[in-house]
Amino acid sequence: MKKGFSFWSAAIISALLFGLIHLNLLQGMVGFCLGLVLAYLVYKTKSIWIPFIFHGVYNSTIVILGYALGGTVSEITNYLFLGFGLPIFVVSLIVFIIRKIKEGQKNLRRSI
Repeated sequence: MKKGFSFWSAAIISALLFGLIHLNLLQGMVGFCLGLVLAYLVYKTKSIWIPFIFHGVYNSTIVILGYALGGTVSEITNYLFLGFGLPIFVVSLIVFIIRKIKEGQKNLRRSI
């Protein structure tokens, strides 16, 4: 998918598709965020195995917590997303935007 697309364009499209496959709004949002993380791992490691293992560990953790806490897998996913995933995603997005702004300022200074 990366041919003809920037990394972030390809990552967002694949993460969106990953989220849509879950057919549930909250799990779709979790899937989208996880899809971005997995795409980034593929990009940085140049391997499908690290994201594959990460996804398996993530899903296994959800299932184990579901049984341990007596909730459904869906409920545990929702709690983890709202408690951990969403805040981490928001902070990551803010850091990303700040870095892009700083890069833009550096490039502007270089061109002057």
